[in-house]
Amino acid sequence: MLKVLIVEDDADIAALHAHFIRQDARFSAISLAADLAKARELVEIAAFDLVIVDNYLPDGLGVEFIRELLVREKKPECILVTAANDAETVQKALRYGAFDYLIKPLDYRRLEESLNKFCSLKKQWVTEKAFDQKALDTLFSGGASPKKRESTDDFTLRQIIDQFTHAHVELTVTAIAEAFGMSKSTARRYLDRAVEQGELVAFLEHGKVGRPTRVYRRPALHEMSPL
Repeated sequence: MLKVLIVEDDADIAALHAHFIRQDARFSAISLAADLAKARELVEIAAFDLVIVDNYLPDGLGVEFIRELLVREKKPECILVTAANDAETVQKALRYGAFDYLIKPLDYRRLEESLNKFCSLKKQWVTEKAFDQKALDTLFSGGASPKKRESTDDFTLRQIIDQFTHAHVELTVTAIAEAFGMSKSTARRYLDRAVEQGELVAFLEHGKVGRPTRVYRRPALHEMSPL
């Protein structure tokens, strides 16, 4: 079972990352840090397998934290999740051995691909005693090929979007899955596709108890991008 540290100063985004990863049974524990000071404290007391880190943090840059982890005897793999896409940051991430680089706003299907690749490689490192050239080519080319993204049907996508008749209709993945007789993962794929297209927006709804729930609705006028 794999341990994950999420370093993110936006509490809503951190909660959404954690909620997504907790649905994957391969990850046993998730810790959160809102700044580098807390992240450094946590890596001293726990052995993490994976660190998911934002770049712009209150007390420094996440990419420099990845560099700090290089010297650790049991270095965790690191995924940089950030709005930063400048050449300098990308070069540093590569130089410091980042496992993956994901740009905000995060496509959670892309994060799922990264987690699958990480788990596949982790299993290989544990089970393989020696590597042939094919296995080495896979490792040194950035890992196993990501799982092919499942496609979405345009007709079904339009039917799902049409459930949101106006900006006050708020529905969850569970509601859409039940309405269309599909799995939650399939419903989430369609809803996230609608978000990518700008037809829906997603946000976290914090209840009195339990984890926050991701809710979808039509964008209000002020949230729509100008033509």
